[in-house]
Amino acid sequence: MSDGSDRLDRFRQAFERGEQGEVNDYREWLQERGFRPERVTDEDWVAEYFRDNPDLSANHDRQLESAAEYIGFFSRKGGCRHLPVVGVSGIGKTLFLHTVQHAVGELPVDIPVEFVDAGTLDEETEDNRFRLRSLEDRLYENDQTVVLVDNCRQDRDVVRSLESIGDAAGDVLVLSAWSPEWWHHHCNDVEAVLPVTDEIHLEEFSEDDMAAAVNAVFSALSGGQVVPDRDYVEEVVGWSHGVPRIAVAVVYRSLEEAFRSGKAVDGDAVVAAAEKLGLEGIEEEVYSIPESRLTVLTRMLLDTDERGMQPSKLVDLLNRDKSTVSYHLRELRDAGIVESERSGRRAFYSIREPVKPVVQGRVVQQGEIHG
Repeated sequence: MSDGSDRLDRFRQAFERGEQGEVNDYREWLQERGFRPERVTDEDWVAEYFRDNPDLSANHDRQLESAAEYIGFFSRKGGCRHLPVVGVSGIGKTLFLHTVQHAVGELPVDIPVEFVDAGTLDEETEDNRFRLRSLEDRLYENDQTVVLVDNCRQDRDVVRSLESIGDAAGDVLVLSAWSPEWWHHHCNDVEAVLPVTDEIHLEEFSEDDMAAAVNAVFSALSGGQVVPDRDYVEEVVGWSHGVPRIAVAVVYRSLEEAFRSGKAVDGDAVVAAAEKLGLEGIEEEVYSIPESRLTVLTRMLLDTDERGMQPSKLVDLLNRDKSTVSYHLRELRDAGIVESERSGRRAFYSIREPVKPVVQGRVVQQGEIHG
């Protein structure tokens, strides 16, 4: 053990190193490598940036053209039309709708566009009116309106909301955003109140499109100052499963891993990031689980409690005993597919966000959607 004077000397030396900038600071490290620290340290920044600048992002061009054709037809013929936009978590549904909104605003025609978050339709506005009622009034006043409804999963009464939107306007084109399991679960009820004109499915990005997305993310985070090398991009693409949100998570984590290891921002940093995010072997895990556990995952996907799902609720829904449900949840957690969080004496289970797109793909492929 060092004596007091030795400790004070080392403290003074460390202070002097800090004065000279010799400190292990992440923000300083980022800045030295050309990144904007305030952008990299805020994981929501990239999504907000591309929503405000959709022209700078990789997007679903073929599906955008399909939406444009329907909007053009609607501008001439009117009527009540509905295009559900369906895609796994993190595929870019919100960005897609923002891109449509931006593109319509650039057209040489005057078509009002309403962008609404379905999860907020039952909230009150400043004048003590529900957002849905305010939207209905605006639709009633317009001759034609394109309504973009994001986050349909967040509206527990989404069928009634869509029915109200359709009833409020004589001529309306609705684009509504759905995760695949949520759409399969509600499509018949929605069809009964707001008939579907066509479905727009946002598919996983191709390798080329995902590589373009990774380069766009680097450009955004660095203000165009940093270009990732090819090996780095290929490694991110390989771990992303064609889902932009996974790629963004890997990019952010790879920068942290490079900083912690003191090494370059390269393919090794990506591998370390993927391991920390629990992506290694996850596709094989998800596609090898038995149907009994797939049913558990389906119920979790369809649950609306933001905290997660309690085992007792699964016991009731699946008509299984508590020990069986606990066993399935433990196996899914050990496989890195679900995670748990305690609130007092209660435990809540949810599917891990980086894994959710893979689980959604497996559930839909299996046809496991039920009430």
